[in-house]
Amino acid sequence: MSPEPETGTEHTEELERKLRELRNLETAKSQFLATVSHELRTPLTAIRTYAEALGDEVLGDLNERQSDAVSSIRSATDQLLDMVEEILAYSRSGGQEVDLRPEEFEADDLVEQARATHESLFMSKDIDLRVDVADGTPTLFADRSKTAHALGNLVSNAIDFTPEGGRIDIRVGPANGGRGWARIEVEDTGRGIEDEVQSEIFREFVHADEGQERELGGTGLGLYIARRFVELHGGEIGVESTVGRGSRFHFTLPTVHNEPFRSGQAAPSDAASDGDR
Repeated sequence: MSPEPETGTEHTEELERKLRELRNLETAKSQFLATVSHELRTPLTAIRTYAEALGDEVLGDLNERQSDAVSSIRSATDQLLDMVEEILAYSRSGGQEVDLRPEEFEADDLVEQARATHESLFMSKDIDLRVDVADGTPTLFADRSKTAHALGNLVSNAIDFTPEGGRIDIRVGPANGGRGWARIEVEDTGRGIEDEVQSEIFREFVHADEGQERELGGTGLGLYIARRFVELHGGEIGVESTVGRGSRFHFTLPTVHNEPFRSGQAAPSDAASDGDR
């Protein structure tokens, strides 16, 4: 005999049960990632500290080969620490509630923080960094830490995929000519992104270039986290790219003139469509 068909109530209860299971799995995944990342960060930080001491010759003189080896250890450890931080940011941002702490700050300060953080990478690849903060750009009103993280991820991504001797431009100005939103752009002269990939790269664990990303290392979470933090502010993020010519990433942030966001009523779906809402 065939089983009796489920009633509407039974079907609803089954769907609710499966939904609870999925939520529990998502919570368990985030907790696991956070725990493992915390456990990894402690020994990696210790390795980085000892490598710095060796590189600075605090523990004795090094010959050229030893100095090169220590430099490689430091570089690899930094890369691992960056990956750990991305995983921690991912596990935190995946929660239902993320604490935003908006404050007033200038776009110049945000861009300068990104430049200073990545200065050694710009120099090591001889990348020409150009910054243009338009006159009249309003003071930002956003969570400074999360905003810096989002911009830092875009700049880091641009550095990774820009060849030696290339150029990166960071531009900031009012969005759509209004004052309620500011638009930030990060443009590079890298290899570009294929059209079919552009719509996917802001998802979790997606790489713009699988082969190069494996070579560079990386979690595939940087752009997802940037999108998550921007959308928490009610802003939008996107990319335009041409293969062989480079990419331009952009996102919007609320300013001090954005009364809906200041009142906690910003609407993510159309936040950047009207600069003075």
